[in-house]
Amino acid sequence: RVELVRGPSSSLYGSEALAGVVNIITSAPQDGWSGSYSVRGGSFGSTDLTAEAQVGLARGGLRLLVNRYASRGYDLTPNSFGQTVPAFSDWTADVRAHAEVTDRLRLSLGVRAALQDQDGGFASFDDQGNEVRFDNEARRVDWRIHPAAQIRLNARLRLRATLYGARYATETQAFRQRDGSLYYEDDFDQRLTRAEVQTDAIWGQRHLTVLGAGMTDER
Repeated sequence: RVELVRGPSSSLYGSEALAGVVNIITSAPQDGWSGSYSVRGGSFGSTDLTAEAQVGLARGGLRLLVNRYASRGYDLTPNSFGQTVPAFSDWTADVRAHAEVTDRLRLSLGVRAALQDQDGGFASFDDQGNEVRFDNEARRVDWRIHPAAQIRLNARLRLRATLYGARYATETQAFRQRDGSLYYEDDFDQRLTRAEVQTDAIWGQRHLTVLGAGMTDER
């Protein structure tokens, strides 16, 4: 299901959720093993391959998804060197797991990783008006991990602790075709770590008190 929370009450989902939250809740794995796969193809040599497996137990569950999306790109200006959209391949893996360790303790884990490789080219002109061609390579790495624990202390008190880590990095290089020399290079690397602890006190059907603390480290 999808929950839409408007206004400051969405701060229950974290310190950066003061205006609203769209909470997408996936279904829990059913009892036993199951799996599925899909294969799609399209224009410009695009392929979309997905495989998913899940297992549901009495007190837990695990889901794994792997996807590969790729294309050979396309060119809207065939008279000039280099494609408008270069060829690329994109791999994504996603793991979701949860376990009811005891009647009072619930653990969950979410892990996602994505890797994209891109190959293209472009051309420029030197001072004499000669065309100079370059090969362009790019890579993107994107991953996140999100473990969480929920402890029911008693009928009224509930404690939740979460840790979120993420990294997003890109690297682009251009090489001159005629001699293979490095012409251009750039790198971007962003890392985020966030830890939060939250205590919920339930007073009745209409009243809830929340007290929490958190730390964010971004580089």
